[in-house]
Amino acid sequence: MKKLIVAVIILFIGVNSYSQEFDLGVKGGINFSNIYGLEPLNLEYTEGIVVGVFAGIKFSDRIGMQVDALYSEQGAKFTDSGKFELTYLNVPVVLKYYLVDDQPLYIQVGPQVGILLKDDLRTVIDNTSIKAVGNDTDISAVMGMGYDFPYGIRIEGRFNLGITNVTDYQLESGRHKYISLTIGYSFL
Repeated sequence: MKKLIVAVIILFIGVNSYSQEFDLGVKGGINFSNIYGLEPLNLEYTEGIVVGVFAGIKFSDRIGMQVDALYSEQGAKFTDSGKFELTYLNVPVVLKYYLVDDQPLYIQVGPQVGILLKDDLRTVIDNTSIKAVGNDTDISAVMGMGYDFPYGIRIEGRFNLGITNVTDYQLESGRHKYISLTIGYSFL
């Protein structure tokens, strides 16, 4: 993990000398998450917090890149009883495309790697207690929109769709799908 952080910092320092703008800040918000692929379990959306930091580079009037490090609560809840609570350190790397030159509205797309920090995956189905263990890593595709307001304030909405299974449970495995709504503040 330390090597990943050092590599990202070196990347931004090296590329910053060729870029027009460097961006660094904090963000926080809410996730609305569920797990798809487990339809027989009748899972419902649940809410969780997302907080962290971001760093970005704007290469031109329309193209930029942003890397986040986010503490993210995800999972799902059962209609009857039980829960899938998963907490990750998520590191999305998104390409940002500003829709109009020098305007603050942008779309973003890219991959995300999640490192499992905590899992609580248990329920009772047909009087049988089930406990599963979450996979250590989670890979997702990220797409979304954002708007940069004056004075460093920004809002973002992202849709995350899991590529890897959240567990190795033999009977069925599911993948994340969730929406993140965040507000951030850029120091630079």
